[in-house]
Amino acid sequence: MKKKVAVGVLQGGVRSFKARREVESLSSIQMADAQVKADGVISFLRMMFSGADVDGSGSLSAGELSSLVRNYYKEERVARSLVKVEGEVARAMEVFDTDKSGDLSFDEFIMMVAKSEEFKFKLNDVERAAIIEAGRQTQSASTS
Repeated sequence: MKKKVAVGVLQGGVRSFKARREVESLSSIQMADAQVKADGVISFLRMMFSGADVDGSGSLSAGELSSLVRNYYKEERVARSLVKVEGEVARAMEVFDTDKSGDLSFDEFIMMVAKSEEFKFKLNDVERAAIIEAGRQTQSASTS
């Protein structure tokens, strides 16, 4: 199991490195376009997040996240069984609930969408990198 996790981390690191190199090689116009798209995606994610936050706590429980993911898959016409979605959500909560609160904050949710290999969110590497950067900026702004 540890070997599988290490390989996953290594592959994620390589993928992140490739995405960073792609972003670094973009012209300022291309980067601005990617940022505009990322801002639109983040606005869409905030809307999804708020809609799924049924109890109004400002974070998503595993049940709320499961509902959000099932609805997303339904809209995108991605076939996933309930058992598969619940397994994906459980693994995502383990990895992306960095403060171990049992819920995902919006920042943790953004990182999950951008970095998770479990879910089939439709993002290209440039959008993914821009969302990760936007998430980092949001985190640093909230801690200052």
